[in-house]
Amino acid sequence: MPKIIKSPAATLFFAILATLGCIGSDEVAASERPPSWVLELIEGLEAEPLRNPPSSVVRFSYRGDFVYYVRPFCCDMSRVLYDVDGEVICGPDGGITGGGDDRCPDFFELRRDTTVVREDSRSTGD
Repeated sequence: MPKIIKSPAATLFFAILATLGCIGSDEVAASERPPSWVLELIEGLEAEPLRNPPSSVVRFSYRGDFVYYVRPFCCDMSRVLYDVDGEVICGPDGGITGGGDDRCPDFFELRRDTTVVREDSRSTGD
């Protein structure tokens, strides 16, 4: 599981978000909500300095399950694809060759249902 850094501001944000999500008549199905480890990962990303490119967590449907795709903070690092339990499935792209680790070469063909869970929208102020 990824290293987690907790942020009080992020915790408050997700508590408010969860509360607002339950107010309406359409509750989000439990299977649609990010698992707790994803929320903790996001808290950690929000506690870090702004990255270039900005960090993001995107959920896809892949081979019948939800997976989470996380962009790395640097150029030659592989992107990471996690299963719903937070276990690393593969590095579908990135790395020195740009082709990932070859453990899921069909990811980009088979992925469906793109949902951006988190994308860093902070500005560098430039």
